[in-house]
Amino acid sequence: MAVYSEEVQPKCCVCISGSHALPLKTSLLALLEHLNKNVHKARIDEKNRLTWKDLLLPIPTDPDMKIDVGRIKCPLLVIYGTDDLNWPAAESAEDVSVTVTPVTSV
Repeated sequence: MAVYSEEVQPKCCVCISGSHALPLKTSLLALLEHLNKNVHKARIDEKNRLTWKDLLLPIPTDPDMKIDVGRIKCPLLVIYGTDDLNWPAAESAEDVSVTVTPVTSV
């Protein structure tokens, strides 16, 4: 990840339907246990389609449970769909928007 790399220094970053709500300071097993704890939040609609989005909601407030996007030192373009049912992209984008320093266009 460019956020934590000392070698990678991007000129810009683009996030497409992503989330920063990933606990990098814990193990993969801990992440899977977190998802398993919330598996009851998964929904199946009338067409038998599975929705995973709610497994990661609400976006955590604990900084250890998120990537520190405030460390990004270049412009960040966040693209998301408000109808994404598999990932909390809109909620993540909203949380990122209050974390990073806004860049004004010229």
